[in-house]
Amino acid sequence: MIKTEKQGLLQLFKIASPYLIYTTLYAIFVLGLEELFGDHIYKISGQIGSVFGLAIAFFLGFRMNSAYDRWWEARKIFGELTNNSRSFVAKIYAYYSNDENINLGALEKNAKIYDLIQLTIAYIRQFKNEIHNNPKPIFDEKSKVLLEKYNINEEHKISNELLVSISKEIEEDFKNTANIEKSDLMQHINRFYDIQGKAERIKNTPFLMINSLSLRLV
Repeated sequence: MIKTEKQGLLQLFKIASPYLIYTTLYAIFVLGLEELFGDHIYKISGQIGSVFGLAIAFFLGFRMNSAYDRWWEARKIFGELTNNSRSFVAKIYAYYSNDENINLGALEKNAKIYDLIQLTIAYIRQFKNEIHNNPKPIFDEKSKVLLEKYNINEEHKISNELLVSISKEIEEDFKNTANIEKSDLMQHINRFYDIQGKAERIKNTPFLMINSLSLRLV
């Protein structure tokens, strides 16, 4: 989930070239004045290498720390997705199995539980596909039947469409009873949106090309 800015090295050098030229010309001008009018005490200091090395060390240390922070945040997001999914599926089974919440027969309840769990699994798989730049995957026959049954519009963002369908089913099934259970399940849906937003923020915010270039050069 960590990637580098897409601009190439050529673009980087196009931006940096004027500053490199101005800096070089200024340095040549100052050295020329020293040689022509100065007391000729100029010499290459050994401290330049140590100062430059220290600066590079700080710079790369900052970059490595940023990479680790992003990696650790991604691990926390993955853990949050796992925990929320497990809790959501467990509550779906528990709430729908309670006769006081849903006035349906045993077969209808089991079918409803099965479909909601399958929709949740489909959402997680689609979420993974979108994070890996595959927003329009090739679905198997079982998934196609599920998407058609719940009118999932594949022209839109499929992961959002799946969450909307789950929300509609929960709202419809608990609209007259069990408001507490409905509110609890909807909070899990909101957490799915939060988790997806966090993951997409990491995916869509790359490291600067200059950071990657500096690491390769050193």
